[in-house]
Amino acid sequence: MRVILESVAAFALVFLPLARGQANYTVPYTFTTIAGDTEYGFDDGIGTDARFADPQGIAVDRGGNLYVADHGSDAIRMIAPLLSGGQTNWVVTTIAGLPATPGSADGTGSAARFSQPRGLAVDGAGNLFVADFANQTIREITPSVSAGQTNWLVTTIAGAPGQHGSADGPGPQARFSFPTGVTADRLGNLYVADEGNATIRRLQMPSSAGQTNWMASTIAGLAGQHGSTDGAGTNARFFNPFQLAFDSAGNLYVTDYGSSTIRKLAPAQSAASSNWVVSTIAGAVGNFGSDDGTGTNAQFLNPYGIAVDLGGVLFVVDSGNNTVRRLSQTVVAGITNWIVSTIAGSADFYGVSDGTGANALFDYPNEIALDRAGTLYVTDTYNNTVRRGWSPPVIVLGVPSYTASQVQIGFALAAGSAASFSLLNAPSLSGPWVTNTLATLVTNLPGVSFTFTVPLSQNPAQFCRVQSP
Repeated sequence: MRVILESVAAFALVFLPLARGQANYTVPYTFTTIAGDTEYGFDDGIGTDARFADPQGIAVDRGGNLYVADHGSDAIRMIAPLLSGGQTNWVVTTIAGLPATPGSADGTGSAARFSQPRGLAVDGAGNLFVADFANQTIREITPSVSAGQTNWLVTTIAGAPGQHGSADGPGPQARFSFPTGVTADRLGNLYVADEGNATIRRLQMPSSAGQTNWMASTIAGLAGQHGSTDGAGTNARFFNPFQLAFDSAGNLYVTDYGSSTIRKLAPAQSAASSNWVVSTIAGAVGNFGSDDGTGTNAQFLNPYGIAVDLGGVLFVVDSGNNTVRRLSQTVVAGITNWIVSTIAGSADFYGVSDGTGANALFDYPNEIALDRAGTLYVTDTYNNTVRRGWSPPVIVLGVPSYTASQVQIGFALAAGSAASFSLLNAPSLSGPWVTNTLATLVTNLPGVSFTFTVPLSQNPAQFCRVQSP
């Protein structure tokens, strides 16, 4: 008796109503809550037993661990995935700072102090970097393992606690004004959204052994000069730059929430020039709203978080609209246009619901991170939660193994993430397709791998289709 699998897995398509008739949910994302509850607090724990206090910055390392700048608790939290019984639990611990105890002290773990940390980034070596908003500083958190335990050492690498300013220069001589965002390039250099100065700053990492100072410079915008002008270097203007992200080509993208626009910084094309060229790729100054569309025809309302996937697609947390937006490129006659669509949330409502597309509700979401599989992670600030989002899944089916009585069908995700699947059968490819109620999902590692055990029927051939519920 043979079991024949479809070469392409089929999935139920979800179509949702358009918010205000302007949002496009043709590729809706599903969001679930993985940590925290609506209750404000500082407790470590598993999943929804943990508590956050206005979580903001978020980053993910190569191992899939999440890090959160817990703005209201003045602490840095870690959310580690733990596979148990075929399910993923998310374990929340505090790795640096002491909840509800603000300060600026460097030190290890709970001996360190932060004051309203916001932006967060992780480099390829697993070091964390924090835009310590109210301290006017940039901090580094370095993990070290001793006797099987990880300790997190916090040091201040640029700025001076409580010292406002815009000065460039070596680490402790540099000055910032309420830095909000931070990201790292492939070389390990840092880039900071210096909101109070309306500038973008670069911190070049120490270039030789024994050197400790990071060198700060301003690459775009002019301190104290707010505006929306595109241009090169200090000729450009920003209103309130908030968060930044790099694409694989070395372009830097910034959310300018004061103008409700998305800006692009293209690196200098020659070694003789240090200018970064700033352009507006989506949204229009003074045209606030929630409309999807192309380039400046799209509307945003206080966009905060931004992330870029491996294909150059941007994901933006549109905080004022309580939505997550997607920006993809199209090139026509050599001109690049950015198409903006809404993938989750509703500009008409705020709430705390998990769900797909407009059925997922947020309450002033703040920042966003992407893992290697393209899964999204969002800090839902006023809900005090961390949410996980994925697109409709695409799976790769393996070769089945079978005996005289049963067959095992295994598959893995090529993209997207889903908690569960069902298995359908049909006597031929033309159907009719019917859910196999006797099929048992014996391996269920959400976002990783799945295995069905299926009793064989008396049919001479049986076609199988795996489907997301």
